[in-house]
Amino acid sequence: MSNINDEMKAAAEYTIKATREKFGQELDFSEGSIVKLESFLEQAYQSLSSRIKDDKTKASISRTANAWGSYLGEFMRLKWGGTWIMKGSERILSIKNIDFHPIGFVYQKITNHSEYSVNQYLSEVERKISPQPINSSQSQTIPENISQPKTQTPVNQPQNTVTIDKKLIFAIVGVGGFLFILVACVVGFMIFNSGNAEFKSKLNTFLVEAEKLNVMTNQGVNFQDFRNQLVEVKSSYAAIDSWPSSYQDERRLFDLAIKGWDLTLNVWDWKINYTISEGLGEVKDYLGEELSPGNNEDRIIGLLMAKAGDYFERGKAGVK
Repeated sequence: MSNINDEMKAAAEYTIKATREKFGQELDFSEGSIVKLESFLEQAYQSLSSRIKDDKTKASISRTANAWGSYLGEFMRLKWGGTWIMKGSERILSIKNIDFHPIGFVYQKITNHSEYSVNQYLSEVERKISPQPINSSQSQTIPENISQPKTQTPVNQPQNTVTIDKKLIFAIVGVGGFLFILVACVVGFMIFNSGNAEFKSKLNTFLVEAEKLNVMTNQGVNFQDFRNQLVEVKSSYAAIDSWPSSYQDERRLFDLAIKGWDLTLNVWDWKINYTISEGLGEVKDYLGEELSPGNNEDRIIGLLMAKAGDYFERGKAGVK
């Protein structure tokens, strides 16, 4: 299975890289970086709130929330420990068995609640995970003067007498049979696990590479980087030569995700070298929308990225 902690770490690292390249700012998981994060979220709110709330804007909001939310969550994880978990399709950070949703917080801040403060959010998190004072009146004490068990006097038994208890024999046979079945189950389980270990390892590699590509599309990526990462994704996916029958639905979703990323690359290539006058039929079938050569290429690329990313997220949630 995929290690979601590695995925979120990769997402946060890509956010740091994109911030450095786009804004010339350095995020380093320090306390000072939270001030910068607050500023970036305010800018995102100002930019997104002025846009028409169409599918493209919704996709942009989701990408922004995932990017900054992954950084905020990793800041929290490095500071207080914890682990990322999946609850449905939501990425939740669990610290001391308390669930937090930094991505959801960022989503609310850049859409409807610009007044929310990252520092206040972090203070609330710290308050919830801090140990509460113990009420001394509730402490338990060990009773004193516990009487010790009296020494029992052994009862004299007849000597040199052997008695065969049939019930005891049946019990021994039953336990032996149970142990045999148990050993057989354990051996079978070990064989099954060894057969699936390679699949799980290959699946995990694919999920990590595909998550990187999905994060890159959410953050904004150039043609060359997109193409290079897609090569890694398809290579790791092709290495999975055998899928368990229980994962066929997830495999179909991953197939659709890769098809969408392939179409994205094709449209992007058309945009650079030609005009979009061919291949629209396949793109239209994939998106389920009416398209024409006059459609804006950037819009088509954005729709394809969003659709492919959605298929991947659904597949990934299914294999958890």
